[in-house]
Amino acid sequence: MELKGRLQGLEWLIEEVEASLHLAYEALESYLATPEDESQVRFCLSYLHQIHGSLKIVECHGPLLLAEEMENLAESMLEKRVENVTAACDVMVQAILKLPAYLRQVVISRRDQPETLLLLLNELRAVQGLSLASETVFFSPDMAAARRLSTPYNRQPDEVAMSNLLRKLRQMYQFALAGVIKDETVGDNFAYLDKVFSRLKELSKGFPREPLWTAVLALLEGISEKEIPLGCSIKMLLQQLDEEIEQLAKMGFDGLAKPLPEPLLKNILFYVAYAQSDKNWASQIRNEYQLDDALPETLIEESSEGLSPIYHPDTAQAIVAVLMEEIGQVKDNLDRYATENDTSHQLLDDSINDMRRIRDSLAVLGRAELREIMANASEQVTAFRANPSDVAKGCLFLVASQLLEVESSLQSWLESNRELMDGHTSADEMRLEVDRAQAALLQEARKGLDTVKNAIVDFIASQWQREKLDGVPEIIMDIRGALEMMHL
Repeated sequence: MELKGRLQGLEWLIEEVEASLHLAYEALESYLATPEDESQVRFCLSYLHQIHGSLKIVECHGPLLLAEEMENLAESMLEKRVENVTAACDVMVQAILKLPAYLRQVVISRRDQPETLLLLLNELRAVQGLSLASETVFFSPDMAAARRLSTPYNRQPDEVAMSNLLRKLRQMYQFALAGVIKDETVGDNFAYLDKVFSRLKELSKGFPREPLWTAVLALLEGISEKEIPLGCSIKMLLQQLDEEIEQLAKMGFDGLAKPLPEPLLKNILFYVAYAQSDKNWASQIRNEYQLDDALPETLIEESSEGLSPIYHPDTAQAIVAVLMEEIGQVKDNLDRYATENDTSHQLLDDSINDMRRIRDSLAVLGRAELREIMANASEQVTAFRANPSDVAKGCLFLVASQLLEVESSLQSWLESNRELMDGHTSADEMRLEVDRAQAALLQEARKGLDTVKNAIVDFIASQWQREKLDGVPEIIMDIRGALEMMHL
C-alpha cells in the first residue's frame, strides 16, 4: 500500500530517529563508564530533544509521547532527581530499542498496540518515582467489581490481637520484599508473600480493601510464573503495598474500613491484564474486572490533527464518559474551595492530582491540544496553591472555563471519531516532503539563534553578569542537533 502524507513523512523520519537514538545510546554508555561526566547526559538529552521535535512535526501521538517521557527521564537524571541511575539507564536503553520498532509498526500496520507502549511508559515513570500511565482512562477495567464484597464476619475481633497480627504480617512482608528486590525474583519468597496477602484477604472480608489483596494474589501468580516482568514499576507497586500494610498495622481494626486505593488497584489490574494468565487467581480477576476488554485496540488515521487514533464508538464513548466524570469532580472541588474557604487546601491538592491524571489520559488519547489546555490549568492551580490569596482566587474561574473548553472539545472529538470509524470523513491529503520538514527545523533553529543573540546582548549590557547566559549552551546544542539532522 502506498504511504501518503504524514505516514510517508514518518517512514522518512525513522532512519533519522534511529541515527539520533544511536548517538543518545553512545552518550548514555559513556556516562555509565564515567558518571562524573555530566556532559554526556546533556548530549543524550540533546539528541532526545531533537527526536521529540522531529516527531512533533508529523504529529504522531504515540511515539511522540514515548519520546517525551524519554526526554523527561534524561532531564531528571541531569537534575539528580533519579535515585537509581543504573536502573534509569537500563529503562532508557529499552526505550531506545523500542521507539524505532514502534514507529515501523505504526507505518506498516496502521495499528496501535497500547499495552506494549503503556508497559514502557510505566517503566520510564516508575524509575522517576512518578505515577504510572496505566492510571489513565486508556486502561478501563470494570471497577464495579471492586465494590462487590464478601459477607463480613459477624463478630468483633480482639483489637490487641489484630494489631499484633498485622505487625507480624508486615514484618514478614518486608523480609520477603527485601529478598525479591535483592534477588530480582519471587522464588523462595513467594510462600511468604502468598501467606501475607491470603491472610490480609481473610482479615478484610467484607471490608473495602478486600478486592486489593485478591488482585495482589493474581499479580504474585504472574510474577512467580515470569508472565509479569519484575521491572521498576512492579517494584514501585510492591513498595506502595508495603506502605498500605504499614498504615494498616498502625491503625489496627479501624484500618480495615479505610477507602480502597483505586489507583493502586488499577495499576495492579493492568499487569494482571497484560499477563493473560490462566492461573486460578488471575482467571478470577480477569473475569470479574473484564480485563480482556480493558485495553482497546485502535487504528491510526491521518487527519488534519496528525496521525490520530480511532476507537470503536462504544469504546470512545466510555473513555469520554470517564474523562467527563473526572473533569466534573475537579470543577466541584474548585467550586467548593472557592465558596467554603477551605484552609487545608486538600481540595486544591485533589484537583491538581486529578488534572495530572486527566492530562496523561489526553496525551495517550492523542489529544495534544487538550492536554496543553489541561496542563495550563494545572499550572495555574499549582501556582495559586503555592501563594493563595483572595485576589489570586480569580484564576480558579479561568481554570473552570478551560475545563469547560476541554469538555466541549471532547464531545466534538467523539463525533469526529464516530464519523471516521464509519468512513464518512475522508482523510486529508497532506504530503510531508523533506523540504517541509527541513523548513520547520530551520525555523526552530532560527528562533534558537535569536534567543542566543539576545542573551549575549543582555550579557554585554549587564557588564558581564554570567546568569544572563544561563541556558545558552543547551540552546546551542539543540540548534546543532537540528542542523545535524539536515546534514548541514
